[in-house]
Amino acid sequence: MAKGKTPSFIIDVELIGENRDLFMIESELETNRVIYNTSLGEYLKREKQMKRTKRYKKLVRISRVIKSNLANISNEEKLTYYQNERKNLSGENLKN
Repeated sequence: MAKGKTPSFIIDVELIGENRDLFMIESELETNRVIYNTSLGEYLKREKQMKRTKRYKKLVRISRVIKSNLANISNEEKLTYYQNERKNLSGENLKN
């Protein structure tokens, strides 16, 4: 999935400081980069696993039906319908 095109800007500033301070900053940034990439990879793996489950697919299908039904209902009835459907989605009927 491609990201949307938004204006991006990069500023390149040279830091002035002692070598050990710059080395410490660089090592901290590298550690943070590794942690970020590891966390992101784990998240994406779990998201992919979740999207393959039958329960997730069923919830997506049900939410599409609810959305299409809401488009055909008057404003007064929407709130009641939405509240009832929310109760149904969180109910026992979706357990595997």
